[in-house]
This record gives sequence, C-alpha cells and structure tokens, in this order.
Amino acid sequence: MKITQLSSKQSGLAMLTVTLLLLISATSFTFFSVKSRVMESKIAANDYRYREAFINAEAGMDYAFSLMNSKGWKEASALPSTDLGSGRKLYTVTDANRYTVEIEEMCVDCSTVRVTSKGKGDSGNNTKTISRIADARYGVKTIDSPLLAAGSSTVVGSININGEYNHSPVYAEHAIQTGGPVFDKSGASVALYPAGSDETGVDSLRGDNFLAYMGVPEKDWTDVRDSDEVAVIADCNETTIDTALALIPKPVALWVQGDCVLTADVGVDGDPTTLIVQDGSLSGVANIYGLLYAFDSTNVTGGSAEGVSQASFAFDLNGQIHGAAIFDYKYTFGYQNTLHIVYRSDYLTSRLNGDAASAYWVPGGWSDFDA
Repeated sequence: MKITQLSSKQSGLAMLTVTLLLLISATSFTFFSVKSRVMESKIAANDYRYREAFINAEAGMDYAFSLMNSKGWKEASALPSTDLGSGRKLYTVTDANRYTVEIEEMCVDCSTVRVTSKGKGDSGNNTKTISRIADARYGVKTIDSPLLAAGSSTVVGSININGEYNHSPVYAEHAIQTGGPVFDKSGASVALYPAGSDETGVDSLRGDNFLAYMGVPEKDWTDVRDSDEVAVIADCNETTIDTALALIPKPVALWVQGDCVLTADVGVDGDPTTLIVQDGSLSGVANIYGLLYAFDSTNVTGGSAEGVSQASFAFDLNGQIHGAAIFDYKYTFGYQNTLHIVYRSDYLTSRLNGDAASAYWVPGGWSDFDA
C-alpha cells in the first residue's frame, strides 16, 4: 500500500516537471519569436528610413543637376553661397525635410564642381550622403580683352588695340592677352590702350577656349557649325555675307572653312555678329563688328609633342574690328598690315550660347560613402 502511494506521488511530480518544462519552452519560444519579430520590424524600419534618405539624396542630386543647367543659377536669390577662399565658392540648396545639397567649386576659373547631397529620412533622424563630380559650365566666359591668343604672337605692321570705347559699359584691363610671349612687337608701330597692357603666359588660354568662349567642348566643334544659329558660307565675299545675314532668323554667327578673303564688312555698327574662321587665314579690306574667332580644328587634342604640327594662323586684315578677336591657335600666329581693334563689350553679348548653361556628370565621380 505504501509502495503504491509513493509511486503515484512520483508520477505526479514527473508530470508537473514535464509540464513546467513545456511551459518554459513555450514561453521561451514565444519570447524569442516576439524578439525576432521586433528585430525584423526594426530592420524593416531602418531599411525604410535608409531607402527614404537615399531616395531624398538622389532627389537633391537631380535638383542640383537641373539647377546647373539653368540660366543664372549662381545668382539665384534662394541660393546662398560661402566663400572658400582662393576664388572658390560653395553653393547650398536646402529642402528642409528632404535634403541639403552643396555645390563646391573645386578650382579657380574652371567648371569642375563636387555636388554633395545629404538625404533625410524619418523627418531628419536618419541621413544618407552621396556625391558626384560634375562639369558645370556656367554660360560662356566673358571676353575681357580686345585681343586673346592661345599661343605666342608675332606683331608686324601698324597695330592699334584700344581697350576702351566711349559707348561701351566695360573697359578692358589688358589690350592683349596671350598664352605665350608677344615678340617682334618693338619692330612694329604698336599703340595699346591701356598703355603697356599686354599680359603673356595666361595659362587659361592654353585650355579649351572653344568651350570657354563658344559654349561647346572643342572636340565637338561640329555641333556649333551644324547648329541653327550658324550660317556656313563658302567664301567671304560681299554677296555671300549679305545673303547669309539676310536669312530669317538672322544667324548669330557666320562660319567659313579655309582661307577667308573679306570683301565686305561683317555685321554693321549697332548690329554685331560673329565670324568664325576654321583652319584658314584671314585677309582683305573690311571691318568686323562683333567677334572674330579663328581656330585650328586639326590639333584640338594635340600639343607640342613630336609629330604634332605647329599650327599657325596668318592674319592680314586691313580694317577695324569693333568688338574683340580670339585666335585659338595653341602654338603661334602672326598678324600684319594694319590691325585696329576697338574693344566693345556690348558687341560681345549675343554670342553662341551666350546665356546658356550646361552640366554633365564626370565618369568615375560617384561616391555613396558617408563622410
């Protein structure tokens, strides 16, 4: 009898132990299951906030790209800037709940910028930063001298270059700016205003002047020639020029390939235009009202290395240029006979793409690592 009672008590204890173990196991499973669900919820929430911040950062990047392709974006009243020193600036665009974008000029007098966009998620509690390098050309560069030359210059003949005109709103600081030295000047009848205002060794003139002053990279010069703004002329005689300038709409520029012998004025006083001379010399008796741009397309990617021809430009015009002249020959050019240039900044404002702006992302310039 006692043995039977003891056995019953042991069976009850075993059942209780098993029940407790099962309860503990079920509780533990439930606890870890809930914890796992909470962790999954946190992961999902973090992923959502990350994606939200990343999407907002990309939205800021897209806005910056659109901004850099709009006219006058640097002067926008809603675009504060910070002076970084050495002539560089940092422009900031902010959307309070979405992103903050900084456009940093990476060098002086160049179009390379770093665009950094910090996207915000969950009302700013989570952020994601991405950046890209861009080439943001800001319209065309101001022509600030009557005569600009990419290379060295030979002056022969009677030269009169005047950096001031009494009707022009802007005066030139330099009469001549060149990427190389001006030589043989002492042997010519040279009158410069301001006196002695030639500046040599200007590094920027050794760069892409077609991009700086025409608005298109020099390797893409055919895009300018083939644009609706340009009339291509076979030669530079009076009939051809008059016919081209009578077109409707009137072309912004005349383009001639090869030698140009002018027999008629280009433009008129009060109605300037641009004459582009590609791969040829310029001579004749005529006046030019506006911009003369002469360039060599055969060495647009060349240099002074062995095997690259030393491109030169022959200039022999008996007349006056009212505006400015740019000789985009990286090596040397010579002008002779009688050259008279009167700087007219007001005649240089209707150039090709004069008020345009364009930007493109530089390949390999992407980064999505937070600082």
